[in-house]
Amino acid sequence: MKYLLSLLVLMFLVGCVKRPSKDPVPSIEFIAFNTENTTIAKGSFLIDYEDGDGNLFSPEDNPTPNFICSFYYYNKATGNYDPYITNLIFPDGSTLKDTFRITTSVRNPKDLDLKNKPIKGSIYIPLTQYRSSDTIKIFKYSMFMVDRAGNKSNIITSPSYTVN
Repeated sequence: MKYLLSLLVLMFLVGCVKRPSKDPVPSIEFIAFNTENTTIAKGSFLIDYEDGDGNLFSPEDNPTPNFICSFYYYNKATGNYDPYITNLIFPDGSTLKDTFRITTSVRNPKDLDLKNKPIKGSIYIPLTQYRSSDTIKIFKYSMFMVDRAGNKSNIITSPSYTVN
């Protein structure tokens, strides 16, 4: 009876262990946003990730942007969060109005072979500037990641933030 009870407890504990996802489409979860008090509005994101085939990060030899973040500000007139629109100026002088985006390359950790292996962890993403203008006081972010196979993760949205 004692061995049977021990076996049942062991089976229960093994059954409760969450197995890594085999889904090739990455998933991310917003954990935190932190700011630094410097002359430039620096900040950082902390994001949890899971990827079933281990190709979420950009390789060192081809660091293409795989983290895309859109900035939204609180529009007092409408009571909504609107995307911040900026003017892109091209070398030929032409312009294009587009949503302000933060893009960066989250690279593969050095000397770590992640190919075809499920991965899970946290990513720290530093920002050189966390808002489009000092006049914007209330804002939030929407973000996603893209793996090397072109699979787009879920879209996550941060809480809203108010700064002085």
